[in-house]
Amino acid sequence: MVPFEGVEKRCEVFVGPQVDLRRLPAEFWHRLVEACAAEVLSVVRNPCCDAYLLSESSLFVWSHRLLLITCGRTQLVESIHHLLDRLDRAAVQSLRFQRKNEYFAHLQPTSFDQDVASLLRRLPGERLLLGQEHDHYTQVFHMQSEPSAPPAPRTSELLMHHLSDEATAALTQPGLSTQAIRTFLRLESMMPGAMVDDFVFEPFGYSLNALRDTDYLTIHITPERDGSYVSLETNLDLAAILATPLAIFEPQSFDVVLCNAPHVDALLERVPARYATIQRQTEHLSDGCRLDFAHLASNGLP
Repeated sequence: MVPFEGVEKRCEVFVGPQVDLRRLPAEFWHRLVEACAAEVLSVVRNPCCDAYLLSESSLFVWSHRLLLITCGRTQLVESIHHLLDRLDRAAVQSLRFQRKNEYFAHLQPTSFDQDVASLLRRLPGERLLLGQEHDHYTQVFHMQSEPSAPPAPRTSELLMHHLSDEATAALTQPGLSTQAIRTFLRLESMMPGAMVDDFVFEPFGYSLNALRDTDYLTIHITPERDGSYVSLETNLDLAAILATPLAIFEPQSFDVVLCNAPHVDALLERVPARYATIQRQTEHLSDGCRLDFAHLASNGLP
């Protein structure tokens, strides 16, 4: 049986005022998702954002911004090309593409190097490595943006590896419902009053999108022991909710990737004492994003 790759690829694109992404027809987004070999399962909307739940992760669409996250063997770069083929190049103000180190990189149809080579044929850009090669890291390609482009908004990613036996057992029970997993996640404590769209996959796996006014949260769980992984991304204050997912999943290690997040030191100070900071790095991108990366691992303390 081919193992499932829970680790995701991520792309964030900002467009100028001449394009309103939310006015594009639903067919446009279905085709964009299909370009990377995924499909749309459902969508929820509020006055600020359209959140699409996918067969492999999520797509969020704002009027002038989109965020696409895909897992498995998807080729997210093909969705980027699909988008660029259909938008006026002048409308694209910034683009950032990320790939984290995968559990089963040898099973992926392309490498980050190949993806970047294809993007460089149509976009000026730079690449960088957050973390250390042959360890935990995230590779980033970012389009060289004009100084006039608006600064990137705050985003926080929490990427957790090797879940505890208890969490794995709880999430691989047969017949789990979406409500049971929401309760397990203590979702109401992290984002009370949110509009939620979620899905339980067979035989295992779970995805969730949540919207509340201008806030968003997305969680993706791959609970299989061979490659267990959870990703959480939000524009909420990660420091305020960090204790909850770490207590639930008790990962052996995790990364945080933060864009323009304030008080990074204060965030890391809230990490339980059983984790030690192994790597830390800060980069400043041309799109106005200050990227902070940290990798933390269990030090054996209770």
